[in-house]
Amino acid sequence: MPAPVVAAGAAAAGGGGAGAGAGAAGAAGAGAGAGAGAGAGAGAGGAAGSGGAQGAASAQQAAAASKSAAAGKSGALRKTLKGIDYGSQAWENRDQLLKLLLGVAGILMLIIMLPVLAMTTIVTMLGGGVQSQQMQQTQVGTAGGIPAVYVPMYEAAATKYQVNAYALAALHSTESSYGQNPAAFTPNSAGAVGPMQFLPGTWSGYSDAYRSIDGSRPGDYPHQCEPHGCIKDDFDAIAAAARYLQHLGAGPNLDDKTLRAFSYYKGTPPASLPDARTAYNLALALQRANLGGPAIPSGPIPTPVGPPLTRVVALANWIGAQRYHYCWGGGHTQPARPSNGSWCVDDGGRHVSGTAYLGLDCSGSVSLLLQHAGVNVTTRTASGYVGWGLAGKGQHVTIWANSAHVFLEIDGRFWGTSDGNFAGGAGWGPQTTVGFTPRHMQGL
Repeated sequence: MPAPVVAAGAAAAGGGGAGAGAGAAGAAGAGAGAGAGAGAGAGAGGAAGSGGAQGAASAQQAAAASKSAAAGKSGALRKTLKGIDYGSQAWENRDQLLKLLLGVAGILMLIIMLPVLAMTTIVTMLGGGVQSQQMQQTQVGTAGGIPAVYVPMYEAAATKYQVNAYALAALHSTESSYGQNPAAFTPNSAGAVGPMQFLPGTWSGYSDAYRSIDGSRPGDYPHQCEPHGCIKDDFDAIAAAARYLQHLGAGPNLDDKTLRAFSYYKGTPPASLPDARTAYNLALALQRANLGGPAIPSGPIPTPVGPPLTRVVALANWIGAQRYHYCWGGGHTQPARPSNGSWCVDDGGRHVSGTAYLGLDCSGSVSLLLQHAGVNVTTRTASGYVGWGLAGKGQHVTIWANSAHVFLEIDGRFWGTSDGNFAGGAGWGPQTTVGFTPRHMQGL
């Protein structure tokens, strides 16, 4: 090792110094001998001087030997340092460098593997979520009028193509009344035919969708035809509709993607949007009826009998009792009916997705009430009521409107959408008439 070798060299140098000191001592002895010879007499002095000279010579020889030994040891030290020590240091440094490189490689491998492990965990978790969603998706019920014979067909097709089973049921209902409309099995003016109303050109691209789920085909169902891949066969058509919805971008949830897919299934947007929204609202109602969820309209909207004022009051009470959520844009169909909007208000008064509820906004509520009370009025916005009907207050019913809001005054009581009502919906409650234009109807 380098440090012990250097120490040995220092000891050798110390030895050289000690030899030189001995030579100096000899020289001192020679001087002393010379002094003694001079004091004792010539012979003795000569002998003593000779002895002193010999002592000096011995001292010189010792010094030379010591110098030679020191030089030899110094050469040996240089040889040791050059031939052995530096090589040993290099090997030790090489081992340390190798250990360092292995440590760095281990850290880099850990950094690389951590994202992979994290992604694997996430995929596993998501996989569990998808499976759970699939299991929920296949739990189709018969509430809302879904025929039991079609339940396994909706389940199988929806699970395979990852679309919503109640979306399939809603399309089946709106296209052919679950296959009960005989006219659906004769081509219409556009050429569409069958329980899911496919155009032959579209059908050709999806007619084999049944193959992946053919093992789920019931032994008996209303409309069967051979060979399979038949446009009029219930099972084949439902499978084709599921794959077509998937192609159009629909997924397992009833959301904007499914509504958009409906708009293309039903025709060409924007002309097809009313039919698409009707089918979509039905899908929401069927899903909620079977899986639970927020309160939804149940059954047809009543058409009361009696004098006009009696009908208006009866409808006002009925709509309020339904606890419809406020949905901006809700109810704007012809005729007016609860529907989705751009956004809705939930039970806690928070603004949420417009597809969360079937609801009404202010003008949708007024339009629905008046229409079902027998008043001849089309569904319109709040500003559309500013100039509608007769000017001024009515004897029993007054429409108060401006560009942003509309409500009714019925025999001195206010009715309409309000933050003071459940979920901002329509019902009896305070309103202000400041800034509103009064209009009324003949006879009211």
